[in-house]
Amino acid sequence: MRAAILSGDKLVIKEVPKPAPGYEEALIKLTVAGVCHSDVHIVKRDWWKLPSSVEIPIGHEGIGTVEELGPGADKFVQKGDRVILGLGGFAGAYWCGACEYCLSGRPRLCRLQRPLSGTYAEYVSVWAKALVKLPAEVSNNEVSLACGGLTTYSAIKSCSNMV
Repeated sequence: MRAAILSGDKLVIKEVPKPAPGYEEALIKLTVAGVCHSDVHIVKRDWWKLPSSVEIPIGHEGIGTVEELGPGADKFVQKGDRVILGLGGFAGAYWCGACEYCLSGRPRLCRLQRPLSGTYAEYVSVWAKALVKLPAEVSNNEVSLACGGLTTYSAIKSCSNMV
């Protein structure tokens, strides 16, 4: 499959192996990928400070269709579901949504979060718990990708606490 990979100081399209879903993961055939400002930081390598010899798959926002399920993933999604990568966190880490930190509004402290990188690709394998099914009547163009939606939600929530 093709994927956008940060190689040295250039973003290149490369042929890479198609991922296989692991435990509680779903393989998503991506139809839409969002550009987040954190992607810019990753390309500039000013967040993770990884040496330029380390290749990095880019992107952590996306919409697609569940194509394959790993063991245990059927508790969360089914093959054929149209999904958005939903419970997004800092630079592509996805929260569990059920621990004391997530439930008390402090998901960035979630100890169960899992990383995600590589949505500028044809496929990505994702923790199925972090996927949100999209209704058929809502088009991809009408859906705010996870970071944009969560950033807006967080700002509104913060402002509502000020009143």
